[in-house]
Amino acid sequence: MIYGTAIGEPAANYLNAAGIRVRLHLMERAAYYAEYGDKKLRGVLYTGSAGEAALLYPQNANVAAAVALAGLGFEATQVELVADPGAAGNIHEIEAEGAAGRFAIALQGKPSRTNPKTSALAALSVARALLNEQARIVI
Repeated sequence: MIYGTAIGEPAANYLNAAGIRVRLHLMERAAYYAEYGDKKLRGVLYTGSAGEAALLYPQNANVAAAVALAGLGFEATQVELVADPGAAGNIHEIEAEGAAGRFAIALQGKPSRTNPKTSALAALSVARALLNEQARIVI
């Protein structure tokens, strides 16, 4: 199997800093409403390591965990979870910097039609992982 890309793999191998900001549209996250009642939440809910975010907010830090696993690890990857009722959905803003340069990407997924508590990309990611098990070239 061949892994990586011309840019992504070398950049990931020489990171000095990595972080992710997740803007949460709380209407899609019933757990937050159950936990915080009827408060109108807006602003930073959490700032810290990906490891702690995964423990405290397991339903909202899965992409942060993936970024940590792909990069600097759970303690070195910084996470900010922001309540943003005006967001069009959950938005993941990933930034990393290292010897090879700096990159930033923003991802805005849509909720699953059959289970709005999860992303439509979650099932597609599982399907791709299973296909990759038998693939000669993995993208």
